Amino acid sequence: MIAVDAATYLLAAACFAALTTTPPEPDGTPPSALVTRADNTRRYLLLVAVNIPYVLAQAALAVLVAVYTTRALGLPASAASMLFVINTVIVSACSTAVTAHVAPKVPRRAVAAGYLIMTVGTGAFALPSLPARPGPPGAASTAWAALIVAIVLFSVAEILLGPALSELSVSLTPHASGGFTQGLYQFSWAVGMVAAPALFTLLLEAGPLLPWGVEAAVCLIAVLAAPAFKAPNRHRRRNPR
Repeated sequence: MIAVDAATYLLAAACFAALTTTPPEPDGTPPSALVTRADNTRRYLLLVAVNIPYVLAQAALAVLVAVYTTRALGLPASAASMLFVINTVIVSACSTAVTAHVAPKVPRRAVAAGYLIMTVGTGAFALPSLPARPGPPGAASTAWAALIVAIVLFSVAEILLGPALSELSVSLTPHASGGFTQGLYQFSWAVGMVAAPALFTLLLEAGPLLPWGVEAAVCLIAVLAAPAFKAPNRHRRRNPR
C-alpha cells in the first residue's frame, strides 16, 4: 500500500509538471470602474464565516453521528457505519453530475439551497431524541427511519455546498491577495475541524438536541447570508464627485 501511495504521488507530480499556465489578460476596464477592494474583502470574509457551518457539518458526520447514535439513541455501533455507507454512496454517485450542471452555475443559490436542506437534515437527526412516551412500540424503527432521511438530506446538502463554496472561494478572491485569502479559507477548515469535537461533545453532554439545534441555527444564518455572494458587477461605475 505504501508503494502504491508513493506511485500516486509521483503520478500527480508528473501531471502538475506537465501543466502550462498563462497569466490572465487585462480586461481593459479602468480602475475607477471596478468595485473597490474593500467590497471584495468584506464579501470574502463573509464567505469564510459562511463556510464554518459546512465544516462543522462535515465534522458532525465524522464525530457526532457515531456518539449520538450509540449513546443518545442506544443503537448498535454498526448504525454509524451504515449511515457513513449511505452518505458515501450518495455523494459518490451524484456529486459529479451536480458539480457539472447545477452548483457552479449560480453558486450562491446552491449555497442557500444546500444550507436549507442541511437545516432540515439536522431536524431529522434530532427527531429521535424528542421527548416521547417511555418504550413506544416501534421506537427503534422510527429512529432508523429518521436517521436515514437525515443522512440522505445531509448528503444532498454536501453535494450542493462543496462545489459551490469552492467556486465562490475562487471567484470572490480579491485581486493581488489570492494567496492570503485562499489561506484564510483553508484556515476556516482547520479551525472548524479542531473545534468541532470539543464543541459537539460538550453540547451532547448537555442534551442530545443541542448539537443539532446549534448546527441548524448556524445553517439558517448562512442561508440568510448567501444572497450577498452575488458576483460583483465589474463594470459598475462609482458615483461622480
